[in-house]
Amino acid sequence: MADDLSTDVPPATHFVVFSAPLPAAALSAIRALASQSQRADGSPPFSDQTLLSLPAHQSLYGVLALARDTDLADMQDEDLLGAVVVADSVLELTTHPAHRDQGIASTLLETLRGAFSDDELKTVDAWRHGSDSKADKFAITYDFRPVRELWKMSVTADRSFPAPELADGIRLRTFQPGADEQPWLELNAAAFADHPEQGKLTLEDLNARQAEDWFDADGFFLAENASGDLVAFHWTKIVTPSSPEEPRVGEVYVVGVSPQAQGQGLGLALTLAGLEYLAQKVDVIELYVDADNIPAVGLYRKLGFERATVDVMYQHSSRAKN
Repeated sequence: MADDLSTDVPPATHFVVFSAPLPAAALSAIRALASQSQRADGSPPFSDQTLLSLPAHQSLYGVLALARDTDLADMQDEDLLGAVVVADSVLELTTHPAHRDQGIASTLLETLRGAFSDDELKTVDAWRHGSDSKADKFAITYDFRPVRELWKMSVTADRSFPAPELADGIRLRTFQPGADEQPWLELNAAAFADHPEQGKLTLEDLNARQAEDWFDADGFFLAENASGDLVAFHWTKIVTPSSPEEPRVGEVYVVGVSPQAQGQGLGLALTLAGLEYLAQKVDVIELYVDADNIPAVGLYRKLGFERATVDVMYQHSSRAKN
């Protein structure tokens, strides 16, 4: 979430309310805007789940700020100055780095409030990605409170990591597309039964990620027991830099362990296997972890990771518990 809450919007700006489905031109423009914002801010303005669900999401609405009056089906990437997107009751917002401090964010939000009921908007979770103090203005203005912190931690890949040690009877292998989807979905759902996002992944979500340019089955590690059942996994992610000057970044995308396999050191072993793989291919390794997950934060710090940025989730005061 970036921009001030002033109202000095450029007079030619057009604010267009949308809902699913979005035309291909608008989808392209939102992805291009996300890339511009990430390069400027160091953090992606929209989650993977939001971006991957845009083409076919049924529970999707928001507002786009356009530099000219044009149909969404005919717009160009450069037409999009800002966007607020609500998908699965998750609100995310960004403005183009060249068009900030012009009141675009506040007008996006006011337009959203005018198009949808206050009761509907009170049900959303609003994310601030990265270090943007202006999100506090949003919280005060719209009566939202911070309820969750998600840390991005990072370490240089030239660090020496311990070798993974697997428990007796555990075999490590990589993901096999076309065979492992359903077993992995069942493991993921069990491992993240209480997680607000990860535990809800569907086959459609998994297929969408497999279709992304960054997906590489060789970096998707699975642990199975002597019976051949999946018991843990580490899914890594490497995104190609947009320019040769940018560092190559790898991500500890998701690490999960079956509740029935806890206590065998599988989380650490799978983490180390993925780190070993990433260290051979990238310059920097990143991960995201909830700030209140003290054991995980402690483990990552022992491995050399340090906090880089903080994402904050806000909820309306009528729902916020803290």
